Amino acid sequence: GPPNALVFRRRLSCRRRFVFGAGASASDRVGRAVVGERGSADVRRFGGNVDDASGAEFDIPSIGGLSFSREAFASAGCWGRRPLLWMGAFKEEAERLALEEQQEEAFGEGRSGDEDKREEWGPWPTWGEVAELCLDEEAESRTISHVPGDDCSWTLELGPFDRDRDDSIRFMFDDRLSSLPMPFKIADGGVDDDGSSQRKRRRKIKSTVIVNDVDRFHPPLSDWLASTFSFAPRWRLDDAQISLSENGGGIGPHVDDYDVVLVQAAGTRTWEVGRRFLGREEEFDRLEEGLDVRILRGWGEDEEAGGVERFELSPGDALYLPPRVIHKGTATSDGCITLSVGFRSPSALDLVSRAAEIMGNDDRALDKATKRYVDPDLMDGLHTLGGSSSSAATDNEITPDAKERAKALVLDAVSELLDNTDSWDEFVGRAFTESKRVRMGYPLALDELDDESRAELGDWGDPSGAVRAVLDKRRGVLRHAEGVAFGHSTVEEGPGGGESLGRWRCRIFADGEMWEVRSENCGNVDREEASAYLAAIANNPMITGECFGGKAVPSEVKSILEDLVSRGYLYGYDE
Repeated sequence: GPPNALVFRRRLSCRRRFVFGAGASASDRVGRAVVGERGSADVRRFGGNVDDASGAEFDIPSIGGLSFSREAFASAGCWGRRPLLWMGAFKEEAERLALEEQQEEAFGEGRSGDEDKREEWGPWPTWGEVAELCLDEEAESRTISHVPGDDCSWTLELGPFDRDRDDSIRFMFDDRLSSLPMPFKIADGGVDDDGSSQRKRRRKIKSTVIVNDVDRFHPPLSDWLASTFSFAPRWRLDDAQISLSENGGGIGPHVDDYDVVLVQAAGTRTWEVGRRFLGREEEFDRLEEGLDVRILRGWGEDEEAGGVERFELSPGDALYLPPRVIHKGTATSDGCITLSVGFRSPSALDLVSRAAEIMGNDDRALDKATKRYVDPDLMDGLHTLGGSSSSAATDNEITPDAKERAKALVLDAVSELLDNTDSWDEFVGRAFTESKRVRMGYPLALDELDDESRAELGDWGDPSGAVRAVLDKRRGVLRHAEGVAFGHSTVEEGPGGGESLGRWRCRIFADGEMWEVRSENCGNVDREEASAYLAAIANNPMITGECFGGKAVPSEVKSILEDLVSRGYLYGYDE
């Protein structure tokens, strides 16, 4: 069959191996629950004006003695306002990962080895598993390297990397570093003893490998994300990014445009965090020129001025950062694994650009979107002038009338989208759920599999058979494709999106695509029921018949489920 068939089979094999292996509990099959409180709580808060993003400094609170929970996170009051240090937030997961690394090294077989030789695996991938992704053409990976102390030495190299899958990531790092061009420095002292001119000396490069979308390749991590960060809608979650660093490796001082939770999975890392928000104009002024990565100048000056706090994170510790806070992470041990959970946050520019694209392809808005500037009064009054006017110089002023016409042209086109509730609902749903990255052949549609591959999958290789198995036979589950954002909405339909005419549309979105149930073609199902059915699909990463409350699912909803399966946004398997 086509190469993509291997991706589909690998994903199913991966899920069976990780989630349904010997000893897997029911809680693991539906995603790990958020770890409850453990030990005494130690929550410290500090003052600081964090709502003022103009440069006012804030202190950074910390939590200790608690495992991560949405309630404790909310009580800290830091989301979007200030950083938060959380000691031991994911201690249990880190301990399980450490055990896995030991057992993987001892038995040399990884997770697919003898189930009797190890305890149950946790949700985080091991060093070796992430290393394999660095070699995978379907994964997005890169290395960031630098010479410590030289802020102009940062370099970027994009993956995949050309190494055998059995090579460890450490071996890959060391071997690859020996072949990289090394930055040079003029040695102090000027002239050597033998009278030669100033010589250049190599200094050791430190590197970090970064892999995006690890949750897409590692189902247990995808389950863990959905369970642990369930306080945020799925369309707000971006991905799980994992970095592997040698001692001294890291990423220089920079800012992100989104909320992020940095989890220390293994090894240790020092985080230096700014105590104020950085505006975009100041960021551009401070960018190091000539680099492929966004590194900021003046970090030492910030430290000297007391505008930086330093934290040493051990396995299980976490650091939350709101957008636009400068931070710099440096590994302080070999075998350093850092998990970064990002929360997508589209900018106004993102939405405006996407809106322009949508208007140019939407028949409902095309008429106004393609309307051009006109000035029917351009020649009014010219017939009253004397004959000498034809030789007069042209006045090239952009008049107030011209500017008002241009403004009206734009506002009229945009209002077609903004003022129409139905169109705006569709636009936002698509924009909020579409992937930020180009994913060729993912998710894999069943139509892309050959007949033999689909036959091997049995009922799960046929959309209608998969839906019948789950809804009618109460067998197996339909699973959200890893890394795909789902959302749902309901919109009243009226003239221009205004007063309701009693018509409605319930919608589900996945990866920028939309399906809907309309009031005029849904039989005896009312709006509340239709909304509940689609919410059950969007809100449950693992869909069973029980998700619909034991009710018979109407044909319109079954058709949506079948299309989601056919296009790969859902896939089925036996528990």
